Amino acid sequence: LPAPVRVTRLDPMATGERFDVIVDFTGLPVGSKLRLVNLMEHDDGKGPKGTLSLRDALRGNSDDPGVGAILQFRVASQVYSVDVPGVVHRSASRDYSQVPSRLTEVIPIVEPTRVRVFEFKSDPDSPRDPVTGECFPDCPDTSIRPFWDYGMRLNGEGNYSLNANRVSFVVPKPGDVEHWVMINGSGGWDHPAHLHFEEGRIVDRGGRALSALERNSRKDVWRLGEGGTVRIQVQFGEYGGAYVMHCHNTAHEDAAMLLRYDVLTDPNNPKTSQTHINVIPTPNPTPEGVTYVTPELLPEGNPFDPEFQPFPDV
Repeated sequence: LPAPVRVTRLDPMATGERFDVIVDFTGLPVGSKLRLVNLMEHDDGKGPKGTLSLRDALRGNSDDPGVGAILQFRVASQVYSVDVPGVVHRSASRDYSQVPSRLTEVIPIVEPTRVRVFEFKSDPDSPRDPVTGECFPDCPDTSIRPFWDYGMRLNGEGNYSLNANRVSFVVPKPGDVEHWVMINGSGGWDHPAHLHFEEGRIVDRGGRALSALERNSRKDVWRLGEGGTVRIQVQFGEYGGAYVMHCHNTAHEDAAMLLRYDVLTDPNNPKTSQTHINVIPTPNPTPEGVTYVTPELLPEGNPFDPEFQPFPDV
């Protein structure tokens, strides 16, 4: 966030999201006790079963061990400092702590160098390499269906789960600004999309208003919502190499709803890695040692490929 936001209710939090929250207990008498209570009930890994009443959650009227009181807050007249041994903070003393009025700069929305469209979908194409017929490093475990049966489709082409030797897209140079349109096309599932290495800013949610916590904020996890669409802006820095973007639902990421992307460095900048001016080979570790494999590059994600369309239809 560029500045603090005062709210009485948080946005739904996706797996992998983090909120920095300051709770003001001013006005509560010493000795007050408050509890943080989880009301959301689950009975399997597919999604929430429903929301319980506060009474039922506190009475334990659920088979979900995660439902109920999680934390207790006690309002005290004094506490020992967690930072300075021996120092005692007293409620009667002046509180010099302040929340800064400015936390960071707002990332301006600009015209992108290119646009990419990612669809989070079920029923992925085969993860096998089209040349070798093998999966890299391994084929998905079909015994855990339907949890593994998800993939991501880029720019309207193939719908893939992870093959670690497949580069789904290439960022050709540092400083490039891209707009990504991320679409949830997999029925009732929500997908929290997590980008490794960079932060981005939400441009829009397909016509839906942005919450106070999303406007102008930098994020690396975006909750798509059931049937939702999110457009983000991301600018890549000078650190080249291979990174991933994936769904942060545990059952989905563990079952390869994940893609690899490579960031290339500037060959004219001697201060950055010259190893990463090209797409790097894929390491293949074995008990006998590590070998390296030439990766497959998808044409729909490779700006150097003549079939690449920098601005696909959204």
